[in-house]
Amino acid sequence: MIIYLLLYLYSFIFSFFIVNVLNFNFIYFISPCIGFVKIFSVYFDDYR
Repeated sequence: MIIYLLLYLYSFIFSFFIVNVLNFNFIYFISPCIGFVKIFSVYFDDYR
């Protein structure tokens, strides 16, 4: 039971850390995702 509580607390702190990193580096995180989606859509257009 204590292990599950510590795991929940650790995941909460980790998600809070990820939110803080995304607030500072939101554009740096979003632009590779957009580039990956563009590459993926071009690949599927070539595949069709």
